[in-house]
Amino acid sequence: MGAVIKDGAGRLLLIRRGHEPGAGLWSIPGGRIEAGESDARALVREVREETGLVVVVGRLLGRVERPGLAGAVLDIRDYAAMPAGGELVAGDDAADACWADPDLIAELASRGELTSGLIEALVSWGVLPSRRAGRVIVLDPADRVLLLRYDNDPPDGRHWATPGGGLNPGESYAAAASRELTEETGWDDVALLGEIHRQVRTLRHEGRIIRQQECLFLARIDAPCRELGDVAAMHAADGIVASRWWTLAELDTTAEVVWPAGLAALIRGALG
Repeated sequence: MGAVIKDGAGRLLLIRRGHEPGAGLWSIPGGRIEAGESDARALVREVREETGLVVVVGRLLGRVERPGLAGAVLDIRDYAAMPAGGELVAGDDAADACWADPDLIAELASRGELTSGLIEALVSWGVLPSRRAGRVIVLDPADRVLLLRYDNDPPDGRHWATPGGGLNPGESYAAAASRELTEETGWDDVALLGEIHRQVRTLRHEGRIIRQQECLFLARIDAPCRELGDVAAMHAADGIVASRWWTLAELDTTAEVVWPAGLAALIRGALG
């Protein structure tokens, strides 16, 4: 059993597992049902043992299967719960416990310190929001790729990314990618050549941690290192601070953060 618990500030209660499976990783509190226990009684006991908090168990959010020890498969039912007393202190199987705000959740996710599937489950149950986005890998005749730089606050930080953004209501991935490309470059004459990659990543958007599903398309232009159009005002409003054409060799060796990761290899694979 697992408990999805938020405090009055909207922070999510996480515990760092002290034992396998997942020792050292952060997850929601919970555990096994003992003989004769109901789901609710088991969750109240487990949360109290692991965090020191008393909770009231609410509705079932969903169920997932996770690998256990010695090849076992764990059938886990996760419930919403509300804190009703106690003082937060890690105990029993929990090595640590904390209230995690969006920045901390994103930081833990980026460092691979959350249990596998946790973010996906929270998104599917509406605990964390999701978003769809279309992006464009634009190449010039020398196979240089256009990237835009963002100097965001943590956890995203400074990074380079391909042009693109979120889907508007009723838009397809391709339509959103084409629209965003025009808005961010000022070019209205670039046709998409086709989809080459899909990925899902966790990021901060409009003050919330979201799970973003991205579809990347390939496009080509005829002019080497083509200059952008009149987009300075749009870039300032959208937090874009620089643009640059990168060679694949530069992408291979840069210490800068580039989204998506492995972009040079992705482009080489698309070009054959």
